[in-house]
Amino acid sequence: MRNAIVALVLAFGSIQATPAQAQGVGYQCKVATTSQQGNWLPEFLFIGYKPAENLVIISDPIILYFNDRQPVKGKLESDTDNRISVTWRLETKSGTGQFVRMAYRATIFKATGKLSISAKPLGYQDTFTGRGTCEARKLT
Repeated sequence: MRNAIVALVLAFGSIQATPAQAQGVGYQCKVATTSQQGNWLPEFLFIGYKPAENLVIISDPIILYFNDRQPVKGKLESDTDNRISVTWRLETKSGTGQFVRMAYRATIFKATGKLSISAKPLGYQDTFTGRGTCEARKLT
């Protein structure tokens, strides 16, 4: 699955550590998963953000599985000097075959690369949360 995310990164834009005129940023994240998360949080996550185009693209193994191997568009919630927060939704299917619409939110703290992620099945009280780390790369 990680290879699929790397392929998405390459399709979204080439990554360079320090280009002269970057058009955006790509975050490659690793999430520390636990069994309490019910497999609703990904092990790997890619967030691509191009501010000039107001474009947020999200990809992870869960998205690729439930969305016909395609990334989804996300929404920028905030972008400050300290952190960036994005949200996205995904139509999934539970282990019992019920369709479940999931609302995801990820926040990346820019100085440290720390990630906070949550997944909430809409219409239910459960919320699955996790933490991880991200590497930021300029997209050209």
